[in-house]
Formats: sequence, structure tokens, C-alpha cells
Amino acid sequence: MKKIFIALILLITFSTAGYGFNLEGIGRLNLPQVNEPATPTLSFGDGDTGLYENADDSISVAIAGVLKFQFLPDFISSGVTGGGALKASAASATVPAILFAGDADTGIGSAGADILSLIAGGVEGIRIEESGGVIGNSIGGKVKFSSLQTLTGAGAVDLTSSTTHIVSTGVNALTLADGDNGQIKFIIMKTDAGDATLTPTNPGNFATIVFDAVGDSAYLLFTNGKWYFMGGTATLT
Repeated sequence: MKKIFIALILLITFSTAGYGFNLEGIGRLNLPQVNEPATPTLSFGDGDTGLYENADDSISVAIAGVLKFQFLPDFISSGVTGGGALKASAASATVPAILFAGDADTGIGSAGADILSLIAGGVEGIRIEESGGVIGNSIGGKVKFSSLQTLTGAGAVDLTSSTTHIVSTGVNALTLADGDNGQIKFIIMKTDAGDATLTPTNPGNFATIVFDAVGDSAYLLFTNGKWYFMGGTATLT
């Protein structure tokens, strides 16, 4: 009882001295709202790391005088725009639960049990789902292959771009090294100043592919250690 009395005296003293402690009812300690990460209301060590309330219904975490995280009614959020955030409410195919601070409609949600939804701008772009131990993928909207190589004259068709545009400068020899298993490659003749002949290191169902007109194309798949022609208008030999 004596210790409790001493604690009450100390709290009243701190409050009277302007330290912001207000005792309201038994067992309740009400701290003031302070908008300052450099001097959080409930601090530790040298005083610049701790907890404070910078707005109503929020708890902020400051470390070394910098706002790091915020606990809000619906989110646990990074203190910087673009940082990670978790949403407390249920996710859906268009509402992410794992998202980014300042961008509440972009992230990862779920259309149901065993389903992941990749969401951008409130629209489900990619769905990954499991059924019977098998993973299925579906893509909504446009599919765009953004990486592009423009190959002028003879040389190597690269493996880092999804698409290669051929700009021939005469009769040109092209090469293509082995890819990764399952890799696809699109090759299209953009400018025709002579035939371009492609000879992969390990061709599958062809020996060479000849591009001899603007628009000639080849869709290739690397599998089982070889490149296979899957479609297109270029000439196979």
C-alpha cells in the first residue's frame, strides 16, 4: 500500500510539473497527444525512441527520432509513402491486405481460400491458385512483353530480352545461345536490307530460320536442351 501511495504522489508531481501525466480513474494513465517523433511521449534510453500519438486513433513508433511505423484503425503502415503496410480488414480479388503506404488499392489480396491475387489500382491482374496440389495461373487484361533488343546487322540474339527486332544490313548471320528451360523468345524482322539467317547453338525441330521480309517472325521455346520453333512466318530450313 505504501508503494502505491508513493507512485500516486510521483504521478501527481509529474503532472503538476508539466510532464503531461494525467491520472484518470483507477489503473489508467492518460498520456497527451504529441506530434513529434524526435521526442516521443513514451520514450526509452536517450529519449528519441518510443511511442507517441500524432493524430487521434493512431499510435506511432519512432526510432532514433524518425517515424518508422504507424498503427491505425485499419492499417499497420510504414512511416514513409511507398513503404509496406498491412490491412486489418478482409482481402478480396480487388482489395489487397498486403499493400503500400499511400497506395491502398495496390498489393496482394485473395479471391478465396488457396488463392493469391496480385492487384494494381483495384484491379486483379494475376491470380495464382492451388487445387489438388496443382498450381494454376491466370492473367487478366493485356499481356505486354516490355524488354526489347534491336539487332542491327550480324550478331547474337540475346537471352535477356523477350523480343528481338532484326534490322538487316545485308546478308547477315545470327546466332542464339542456349536459354533456360521453358524460356520463350520472339524474333521479328523490322527492316529488310538482306536475308538474316538464325542458327541456334542447339536447334530442335529445324536447322536454321531465315528472315527475308519485313514482318517475318519466329516464336521459339527452349526445352529439353534445344530451341523449338512454335510458330511464325519466317522460313525453316
